[in-house]
Amino acid sequence: MNVNKFLLKVFIIMIIILVIGCDTSENTNNEIDIDTNWRDIPFKDVNSGKMMTVSDFSGKPILIHIFALWCPNCWRLDNELKELKGEVELISFDTEPTENETQLKEYVDRFNFGWYFANPPPELTISLINEIGIEAVSPKYVPILLVCEDQSARLLGKGMKTAEVLREEIEKGCN
Repeated sequence: MNVNKFLLKVFIIMIIILVIGCDTSENTNNEIDIDTNWRDIPFKDVNSGKMMTVSDFSGKPILIHIFALWCPNCWRLDNELKELKGEVELISFDTEPTENETQLKEYVDRFNFGWYFANPPPELTISLINEIGIEAVSPKYVPILLVCEDQSARLLGKGMKTAEVLREEIEKGCN
């Protein structure tokens, strides 16, 4: 089982590197700094166009949903998250390298998901894998992270979660 996890991690990193290699934007520094904490790596919210970081929300609990547009259980979880809007900060990261900002914005608008959504940069995804593990970015597990007020984080297991279960997890915190 550990070999499968390792191979999946290598595969995702290879896809991320391939996507970076296909980027035609001007970038004088093509190196990915994998030592940077994922909480401090900027991402662009597709709703507002604003650049932000997870650490911008320090002092508040955050639920981070990692998903892909092709994942039906991810869509189900986003519908559960709708019930938590206003109770906790919500961020959804589409880590599927073949999906883009336009597709993500269409998804958000179509289902009226009104919280932060982003296609995170590859270095954020790699840093998240390094800290939490490959399960944190694999949509098939319907991963959701709780980031506590002190910015500590924990993966809330695998599989679907109801809004009520998520409320209980938030109450438990990260300790």
